Amino acid sequence: MGQVLYNEVISSGMKVVVENGDIALSFLVENEGSMSVISGGTANSTTVKGGNLYVSSGGMNVVSGGTANCTTVKGGNLYVSSGGMANNTTLNKLYVSSGGTSYFVAGHLGVGSGGTANSTTVNGGVLSVSSGGTANSIILNSGGILYVSSGGTANSTTVNNSLLHV
Repeated sequence: MGQVLYNEVISSGMKVVVENGDIALSFLVENEGSMSVISGGTANSTTVKGGNLYVSSGGMNVVSGGTANCTTVKGGNLYVSSGGMANNTTLNKLYVSSGGTSYFVAGHLGVGSGGTANSTTVNGGVLSVSSGGTANSIILNSGGILYVSSGGTANSTTVNNSLLHV
């Protein structure tokens, strides 16, 4: 049996692994923090703000892969690789002001070979689907970008004033 973890903040230099029945609820991954969800782990209601979230099936484990549900990515990265699944993901821009310079950083969802993303809304972020990756039920809103590489699949895509690269 795994453990259930609530309301944790993962920031610069911190790395957390969620696996084998573990459930992470309402985590914040920020400022180059790193969270990996592998083999049987689940992350629900995660916010990624300038950090990285990795979802995969893990190396030699044969049980079902990791799952991320209801993730919001603001200027960070969510990577879904073989056997991993991301459901109900929202990608947003993060406004950054530093040293007199202001700019936006796009949220990014990368779907690798064997990975699946279901129900993704892209608001000023980037969804990239590599060869062998699958994205289903995509909504691209203003400023959103969808890249689909050769061999990648994007099903049921709605484009609202956005860019679609296939």
